[in-house]
Amino acid sequence: MFTFPSVISRGAKALNVFRSPVANCDAETSAQPTEDDETPNLIRDANAAMEERKARIKTPMSIEEIQNSLQGGNVHTYDGFRIAVQKQLNLNTVVSHFYWLGSQAMGQPLYQYRLILAEEDKMLNVATDMDFNVEGEARYPLPLPFASRAGLKVNFTLAEQAKNMQAEASFSGDTYAATASVGRAQGTSIGCSFVQAITPALSLGGAMNVDLSKGMAVSNTYGVVYDKGEHVLTGVLDNNLRLSYLRKVNPNRVNVTASLTVDEKSNSTAGICAEYILKQSKVTLGVDSNLLFKTMLETTIAPGTQLQLCAEMMQAKDHYRFGYGITLGGN
Repeated sequence: MFTFPSVISRGAKALNVFRSPVANCDAETSAQPTEDDETPNLIRDANAAMEERKARIKTPMSIEEIQNSLQGGNVHTYDGFRIAVQKQLNLNTVVSHFYWLGSQAMGQPLYQYRLILAEEDKMLNVATDMDFNVEGEARYPLPLPFASRAGLKVNFTLAEQAKNMQAEASFSGDTYAATASVGRAQGTSIGCSFVQAITPALSLGGAMNVDLSKGMAVSNTYGVVYDKGEHVLTGVLDNNLRLSYLRKVNPNRVNVTASLTVDEKSNSTAGICAEYILKQSKVTLGVDSNLLFKTMLETTIAPGTQLQLCAEMMQAKDHYRFGYGITLGGN
């Protein structure tokens, strides 16, 4: 005869008998690789890539870059015939010869010789024409402790009609981009700009230019960029109001841009532009509210040889312009 407590004690002894092997199994299990260790490298790499793609605040564009980005919604056509011959002398030196013939805008043929010297962040770009009108740009990095990236840029023009020079220092950090400039043309002027990244998608900024000879602000510029990857909104307000919306339908393949410009007299012009990037060519089409049609075809017909064909037409004003160009370049 046995009682209920005796059953419990026997059960406890049985558990003690089987407990040590289980403990040993646990010890062996703990020595085995963990689930994270057994995770395939591809999965870990994919997880790391997803972390990298998460939205984070990055260095914004400068005011000048914001203004230049608005030009992406235009078709840059020309008339006449252009030919450019480029030669890379070595890893750091490039020379080019540029000819432009038959242009109504120029009125006479144009020849320009250009020399480019580049080494990492340093660059010198100088060009001259047949009348020895010289223009150029020089860039040099500045090692500053308070900025993650800084540089000095000098633009100059030495021509019979005009002589001017402008020096600009740029500073940028993880969330901002700023510039300070001084220039001399008809008078001495100073300027500054600052752009701040508010969120990973939104950046706001402005610029001011002051003519010291007049002691008053010559121009004020305000810019905004909202970049969500496939959707980019850009706005600039200076003497005119310019707005642009870029839709990346197929990144690096198909882009569509809608733009609006309102001048000081409240005259407005709206336009739309589509860009198709193929394997060896790019086609750009555009039309605005004045029914000005523009198109540009750029294609690589051979290694180092590019052909351009462009045209614009406004039938209401009997306006027609056509241009074609060839770029030859090689080592």
